[in-house]
Amino acid sequence: MVAAKLLGGARSALAACSRRPLLPQVVRQASRPATTVAQRLPLLRSLLAEKRVVRVIEVHSGFSALVVDSVKAKRADGSEVGYDCLWSSSLTSSAIKGKPDIETVTTSERVQIVDDCLEASDKPMIYDGDTGGEKEIFR
Repeated sequence: MVAAKLLGGARSALAACSRRPLLPQVVRQASRPATTVAQRLPLLRSLLAEKRVVRVIEVHSGFSALVVDSVKAKRADGSEVGYDCLWSSSLTSSAIKGKPDIETVTTSERVQIVDDCLEASDKPMIYDGDTGGEKEIFR
């Protein structure tokens, strides 16, 4: 019975997604100009200075960053809200490569993942520089 409910919910979500024209949005977003660090950093600082809850979500690919950019929710008052910021962690960088989070993904691979995400989104990113292993990586 639980599986049937889950499957029914998944079908409903799939049906809702198939009715929305997501692909044209993604194509439009992918063609926008890149945003520089100099443009992102003041935005991140202002978000933190507001002393409110900052909505951050983990991304692990350019595609997931595009999805985050397009996600919006309606509040009870009718206003829309989305995510403010991206997050990158070694856990998901390792997981998408099918590896454990124990320094098996190199810093170069992590930087490439971040680069892909930042190319796809203009949101600021919080980067978790720990690689799941020893702290010597920061030397």
